[in-house]
Amino acid sequence: MIDVVRIELYGPLRVLAPDGADLTPRSAKAQGLTALLATGMRMSRSRTWLQDKLWSDRGRPQGSASLRQVLTEMRRVLGPHKDCLIANRKTVAFDPVRVLITHTAPSETQPEFLEGIDVRDEEFEEWLRVQRSRMRAHQSVEVSEAAAREVTAPTRLKKRRLLMVNETAQSPGMEGFFADHFADAVARSLSEQISVHVMRGDACKPVEPDFVLRTRASIQSGMAGLRVSMEQGAKGVQLWSGSKLVQAAGAPPVDSEDVLRLVHEATEGVSEALYTAARLGNEGFDAAVLARIGLRKLFSMKKSEQLVADGMLSTAFDLHPRGVYLAWRVLLRIVMLIERHDGLPDDYEQEACDMARRAFELEPMNSMVLAACSNAALILQGDDDGGLEYAERSVQANPANPFAWDCLSMAALYNGRLNKAHRNQVRARHIAGNTPFGHWFDMGCAMTATTNGLVDEALVWARRSAATSPFFHPPLRYLIALYVHSGRMDQARDIVKQLKMMEPDFAVSQLVEDDAYPVNDLRRSKLLTKSALSPLG
Repeated sequence: MIDVVRIELYGPLRVLAPDGADLTPRSAKAQGLTALLATGMRMSRSRTWLQDKLWSDRGRPQGSASLRQVLTEMRRVLGPHKDCLIANRKTVAFDPVRVLITHTAPSETQPEFLEGIDVRDEEFEEWLRVQRSRMRAHQSVEVSEAAAREVTAPTRLKKRRLLMVNETAQSPGMEGFFADHFADAVARSLSEQISVHVMRGDACKPVEPDFVLRTRASIQSGMAGLRVSMEQGAKGVQLWSGSKLVQAAGAPPVDSEDVLRLVHEATEGVSEALYTAARLGNEGFDAAVLARIGLRKLFSMKKSEQLVADGMLSTAFDLHPRGVYLAWRVLLRIVMLIERHDGLPDDYEQEACDMARRAFELEPMNSMVLAACSNAALILQGDDDGGLEYAERSVQANPANPFAWDCLSMAALYNGRLNKAHRNQVRARHIAGNTPFGHWFDMGCAMTATTNGLVDEALVWARRSAATSPFFHPPLRYLIALYVHSGRMDQARDIVKQLKMMEPDFAVSQLVEDDAYPVNDLRRSKLLTKSALSPLG
């Protein structure tokens, strides 16, 4: 049995030996180092990042020397357990096998996060302020979700039973194959988000499922039809229903975009039903439900909501350590980067890449995990080839996931395949259907249409995205350039005012002069010129 050192983060920082002996370092800097490591992804931080947080007022050589001194102190205090502290030339970490971090969900009666810690460094204090803000945000969402009712604590894992019923009239041929293939695709999509036990049956078989998926297919006169319904429980309460009629040239059109859209809509129907049931008090707040609520907050594009979303996705992972929850946290960091939110930690790029790697270790065949890996490679690491490889795997794993096509579109864009990028993005938008996250795909279409010189089409997409998500910054940036290019200066001025309200430090000149401002694809489109924007001030 491995002896485990325990670190408590709520209340005064405490480091406890396996026998309960107090190993807490006495110096403020050593306590700060312990706290920073304990909250890092996989309990690891780079030396440079640690120096910047603990010795921001010193030069790099002095900070490096101070870090070595504090590491010596911590090893001395840890004594026989000093090997749980690992340091090399680039990183410092706690051994995740030997160290246990006490993460308890915030509550009204719980002590403050790192209560009383006094490192006396401006950068550390700012980091601490952000962390405590996240904890309070996490607490506030738990209170708000349960304000009018009593909610039981989240369960660690609830595996829901899905009964798939093929109602195609005794057809062993193409119609039966078509219906079964569709049901398999829905089950695959659901299993990527929710723990599902899939059962096969017929309409008369007595079962007690959580969900029943009924499919009926017909193929005749060169057309293939699907009628699908999703029911909750054995009582047959309908959650969702849909149908599609598509052309069939020989084999059933299992890869048709309309069929893929139907798969996605069925999956979204179940996810939304769980979300609604939890809010009404009819369903437990397990990991999948918490993640769904977190996703609604993520795509609200509001900074405060996104910080809450990060906490909820983190809790979902604690309840059920699946790679998909880490994948959503990777996307969240990319969204916040694009939105220029200041709630990101200084090491968010390394943190996001670490999350993507860990997610891939846990679920290498999950299309959302592969999409996150693709985005991390493309946007954070500048690895165009790696991003393309992950994106292609994502689509292969689940072609009914619009985020898979979205990342394949971005990979094509980064690799200079502009036409293919736009085709894939439009496909992603079509498959997404009436998802609550449609503004994300609308913006993607605006971006790829712009890079292909389709200004009128780009305007339509950007206006749709801005209309359905008023807190989303990117469509406003694109609308400024698109309106200017179209000679509609009054509309461009209105959008500038709107964007300045959201970004008080925004200046029109940033669109062409500030390489750090996130409009690289817009700049490459050649729509932006300093002279064209000059009338806007």
